[in-house]
Amino acid sequence: MGGAAAQTTKAKFVLDWTWQAHHAIWTLAQDKGYFADEGLDVTIDRGFGSGDTVSKVAAKTYDIGFADGNVLLKFNAENPDDQLVTVLIVPNASPNSVIFLKKSGIRAPKDMVR
Repeated sequence: MGGAAAQTTKAKFVLDWTWQAHHAIWTLAQDKGYFADEGLDVTIDRGFGSGDTVSKVAAKTYDIGFADGNVLLKFNAENPDDQLVTVLIVPNASPNSVIFLKKSGIRAPKDMVR
């Protein structure tokens, strides 16, 4: 072999919950070798809620976490000397919704008012 082997950086990553579709951005990157291409050896673990994720990153048990931004804001407000940093926001709007059966007759938000 010609040169010295490239140095690999290990990183532990914890999700906000069990495996779901919106986590595919990381699992796909791992499966395609994108992390390895950048010299990263990433371990991705399922989470147990955003509060747990933030606590694990703050305790330095994990290097990176994916968590709800509101939980992070609360943590930072309560821990001014131990701030965590957000580097990526995945959804730029709340993914919450209200769903009804067609037969309910609800077609617009005003239809939900009694």
